[in-house]
Order: sequence, then C-alpha cells, then structure tokens
Amino acid sequence: MLNLQEKQIHVAICDDMKVEEAIRTVELIKIQYQFCGQPLFYVALVPEEAPMPDQAVRNAMTVTLRQIQEYCEFTAVIFTGAGLKASMKRTLFAGILMIVMRGKWHVARSIDELIRKSPENPRRLAQLQAVARLAAEHEFHI
Repeated sequence: MLNLQEKQIHVAICDDMKVEEAIRTVELIKIQYQFCGQPLFYVALVPEEAPMPDQAVRNAMTVTLRQIQEYCEFTAVIFTGAGLKASMKRTLFAGILMIVMRGKWHVARSIDELIRKSPENPRRLAQLQAVARLAAEHEFHI
C-alpha cells in the first residue's frame, strides 16, 4: 500500500491490503488533517489485479473507513478495470458502504467517472485532477 499526500489531498494505492496498512493510513490522515487544519480530500485507488481482502482486513476496513470519514470532506474509492471482477468489487463495496456508511463514500471505476459526477464543482474538479496527477507520478494511471 502506498500513501501519497499533497496539501489537503490524500491518495492511497491499495494493491494488497493488510490490517497494519489500514491502521497506518488512518494515522497518516489524522496527522495530515492536524497539519492542514481542515478536512481532507481522500481517494483510495484499487488496481484491477488487487486480491480481495481477507476477513481480518474487511473487519479492520469497517473501522478505518469510519475513522477516515472523520477527517475528510470527500471520500472515494476507485476500483480500476472494466472486467467482471472489478465490477463485482465495485458493487460489493458500494453495497457495504450503503449499509455501513450510509452513502458517504463515492465508488467509481475511474477518475473520469468522478469528474463527470462533479461538473459544476470547480474545487472538486481541481482536487480530482490533483489525484490523477499524483497517481500518474507514481505510475498508477486512472
């Protein structure tokens, strides 16, 4: 897992989640929030080939997703890929979020999908473009 930070933006590239990494991400977000003094813009990027998390990680994610929300004004997860497996991950994750988080998270296939959902919000568009730039700088194209 790779955490990228820039001002109020936090991007987590979640290739193979471990419980310790989920906890560490929350710690990094909390520190970044305290440093910025205002809510963050958080996007998790999940590559198409990333394995499904085991039960321990799923349990930890339920807790950490709530904690991340405490420090963020915007939260999203992008499951890349157009195949059936990626689509199933998006659907399952969105369902869990609807039940557990009451729709406070955005789930998408790409950064472009999130941009299309925010056409009249210049600030969000700028933040999403910064997320895309940060990801590209680390050779993760969304």
